Amino acid sequence: MKKKIFFRPEYVEKFQCDGQKCKAHCCRGWRIDIDKKTYKSYEKLRPKAAAKEITSKIKFDDKIDKYVIALDETGSCPLLDENNFCIIQKKHGEDYLSVTCQTYPRSVYKIGDVHEISLCVTCPVAAELILLQKEPIKFVENEMRMPGAGKVTFRNIRPENGLTSEHIFTTQKAAISILQERRLTIEQRLAVLGFFLDKLDELMTSGKVEEISNLVEFYTSEKFISEQVPEFLSAVRFDVAQFVKIMMGVLESLYGKKSPFQRENTFYLESFTNVFQIVANENGAVSVADVAKNYMTLNQARKNFTNLFDTLFENYIVNEFFYKFYPWKNEGDHSIRKNFAVLLATYKIIETFTFSVTVSNYQKSDSVFAGLIARYKPNIVIMISNLAHFIDHNAAYIQTIEKNFENNDDTLKIMSAFLQTD
Repeated sequence: MKKKIFFRPEYVEKFQCDGQKCKAHCCRGWRIDIDKKTYKSYEKLRPKAAAKEITSKIKFDDKIDKYVIALDETGSCPLLDENNFCIIQKKHGEDYLSVTCQTYPRSVYKIGDVHEISLCVTCPVAAELILLQKEPIKFVENEMRMPGAGKVTFRNIRPENGLTSEHIFTTQKAAISILQERRLTIEQRLAVLGFFLDKLDELMTSGKVEEISNLVEFYTSEKFISEQVPEFLSAVRFDVAQFVKIMMGVLESLYGKKSPFQRENTFYLESFTNVFQIVANENGAVSVADVAKNYMTLNQARKNFTNLFDTLFENYIVNEFFYKFYPWKNEGDHSIRKNFAVLLATYKIIETFTFSVTVSNYQKSDSVFAGLIARYKPNIVIMISNLAHFIDHNAAYIQTIEKNFENNDDTLKIMSAFLQTD
């Protein structure tokens, strides 16, 4: 198979599926599509018993006009053996996997002559590979073969309104550079990214894309980082009441009665409500002021927690930004600013829930707390993977975020609703 040019994190080629470590997260709770060509290849397997072993676990869904794997009573893929290894790959080889199974956990985009490929943290194996790196994630651009026996699907990006593939790559590299600036806290980096994307949006809206290179040069310069960043950050004033209102709306959208994951994730919800003392009154209402006060009481502990795991959270945000093709993730009327709001909200959900679970498990003094936290890192990785899996299955939270900013596309107010830069 002919090699193609890929822009990617270095870790991509190190990934190998491990069913025992994975616990079949990618095969549980997901709709697993089987493309028609792959299904036909299963029908042709010989002896016929080998074909039936697979096809008997697949059904045709008239509603979506696709073949899908019929999940078992636990919501898991029935084509896994006792060690959580895929029997199709084990007995017949990777070439017999469907497009869906060969693609996950990869995300592939094609921009011009270059492909971008990365992995998502919803896969526990990929999550360890991504999150536990001590050094900043390194990106490379060179030739490699398309993974997955050529079946891996990709999204073809066609830049519009004067934007070129070079503009896209330049912008992504600048954003990643900002997110990996370790002289700043995680939330300070996100604020700088917000100002950068705000100016990018202005240039694109006004048709001045030719100035993107100047914008990138300014925001990645040593002079800007050392001399001008403090002034930018001073403009961000954290609005804890607004943050609590948004988070309460997010909780409702994620854990509402219609959420199929309500039972599975009450562990996170209970930790969050207990740690921040979210209690409804006799009328079923929750006092935003009380929750905001409780949040600020724990503010220093939360900052300590984030600082202890700053490389892990950095790796998560960098990977999320690249994997989901920010700042252009959501199309249509989604502006770069609104995409930025979704990115911030997603990170804050991850941060707040992992902090809540950790604190609820370790109610210790500060000196002991730090030691216990350091040993809790593998659990944080698992939690991030689980939460990312949960969030990716529930787009309602995106609608909640958009609703909060539907009449206000101001980047500074978006940052003030989520970030503490002091």
